[in-house]
Amino acid sequence: MRVAKNIFLFFIGILFCTSILSGCTSKYFTYAKDNISEIRTILYYYQDENITVKFDSGYREENYKIDGIHTSNIPFGVVTFFVKDSIDKSITPQFVLLLGTSRLDGKLVQSPFDNSYVADIGKLVSNGTKIVAKFMAGDIVYECPMRCLSDGWTIDAYEALKVACNTFSKDLKHFVVNNMFCGEVYIRCVTDTNMSDEYFWYVNFVDNDKNQYTCIISNTTGKVLATTKM
Repeated sequence: MRVAKNIFLFFIGILFCTSILSGCTSKYFTYAKDNISEIRTILYYYQDENITVKFDSGYREENYKIDGIHTSNIPFGVVTFFVKDSIDKSITPQFVLLLGTSRLDGKLVQSPFDNSYVADIGKLVSNGTKIVAKFMAGDIVYECPMRCLSDGWTIDAYEALKVACNTFSKDLKHFVVNNMFCGEVYIRCVTDTNMSDEYFWYVNFVDNDKNQYTCIISNTTGKVLATTKM
């Protein structure tokens, strides 16, 4: 009888501790979710021997600035072309995006960081949308039927945020002052420099003093792969 009672009390203790931990995580998750300054939830991809194309979509601050202060968000969609050919500097590359039954086109801007060509279409796209991207620069033309990667991920952006909140639960305490979250959150899908098919969730908390707490999380298992504090 005493053994049974001890077992009963043991399980009650586990449930009590679990509820406390879940409550803390849930509390910070709610604060963090309401202060997301960038979240990229959709990812499409194409690659062949001549060109690599990435398209991601989500929401981010209208006044985009990593300063630890969250402001209002707007939808966005960014297409990025990595072209192996040498493009004549006198030519401004153009793009066409077929998004289901919609067509968008315009000029591309060259990134100063990796020499890719980029355009922001200011539009949110959902998983399952058929996307074809076209790159044009003089005689160079590539048409790229893109594949959705994000619809096959086991762990979505908000589940990754829960994992990150749990990982940094002690650090997030100082973010909350008078029931206000004094910071902002960035959630992106990232890969290595080789642009492989393997992506990870990058969750970054930035407080008002611009201190940063970053978590890299598997999008298949939810396992924390790396953390940094700056």
